[in-house]
Amino acid sequence: MEQSGLPRLGSFYASIFLIYFWFLTSSVLVSTSLSQDIKFETADKKFSITGKVAYFVAKGKLVDSPSGDEEGLAVVIIRPDGEPTAPVPIEILSTRTKLMLFKDTLSTRKEILSKSLVRNSIGMQLKRIPAGSFTMGSENGANNEKPAHKVTLTKPFMLGVHEVTQEQYQRVMGSNPSKFKGSQYPVEQVYWGDAIEFCRKLSALPAERSAGRVYRLPTEAQWEYAFRAGSTAEYGFGDDASDLGQYAWFRDNSGQHTHPVGQKQPNAWGLYDMQGNVSELCNDWSGSYPSSSVTDPKGPGSGSVRVTRGSGWGNDASRCRSAFRGGIKQSYRVNSVGFRVVCVSSGP
Repeated sequence: MEQSGLPRLGSFYASIFLIYFWFLTSSVLVSTSLSQDIKFETADKKFSITGKVAYFVAKGKLVDSPSGDEEGLAVVIIRPDGEPTAPVPIEILSTRTKLMLFKDTLSTRKEILSKSLVRNSIGMQLKRIPAGSFTMGSENGANNEKPAHKVTLTKPFMLGVHEVTQEQYQRVMGSNPSKFKGSQYPVEQVYWGDAIEFCRKLSALPAERSAGRVYRLPTEAQWEYAFRAGSTAEYGFGDDASDLGQYAWFRDNSGQHTHPVGQKQPNAWGLYDMQGNVSELCNDWSGSYPSSSVTDPKGPGSGSVRVTRGSGWGNDASRCRSAFRGGIKQSYRVNSVGFRVVCVSSGP
């Protein structure tokens, strides 16, 4: 979103837009604070521009006093040279930018990031993740991260905002196998079959069945897509590993144990602990990546190792990268591996 990268409207149309929206943006759509120059930056911190809000749009229509969670919401920015940009999707902007844009209607980070959340019958928060495409893997990483390839996910899904906690696991399963005890700590020392059984039992709860919610482990593609949250950066939040401590409990700051979920900063889609704390089980068997674009991939049909993602409290920064792939024998239980759930509708 740097100034050279943002598309411009034609000069004629720019003039029309500026004249037509001057009254609206100064008196209706834009608050007093937004009439001043602010810094717009993307979640991956690769692009930024300083300018003024012209107006907000969603699905081709003007949006008066948006709250920040409208589907397809975008902002048109007035550049320093007076020309408007093309609509910039709100979802690609950094949390800091979102707070600046919507601080008059939503006063805290948690309020902004809690928009579009569903809370299920055991208190688990779920975030709607939109369908979309992204580049999975990395040409600069380990061999099992190559080749980088385009993945398209055709259906939206809901993903746990946090890793499954010990309190949630105990409520559903009647036991808590974790080494590092604490109700809001992530459950660990679970193997892949335990996680699958948790999903089955949670789906069978009367309240969940009534709501039409079905739970399972995320595919590896769903997991990386949600981790990246529209970013192509090395670590999701950016490329500088020195910032990792703001987002993750890992080897340098964990004290060699887990921590309560949600204490670090979330990613751009409001998901916490996607890197660090515990590595997270995925549904897929571990295997080589395809050499071409794929749609809704589910991984190999068989194998001996299940994929883990996100890395855990004992791992170094290099294993907290967006593309890093871990794995564990399906029957193994360790105190650095847990999981989060995907929720889909049981309806048509």
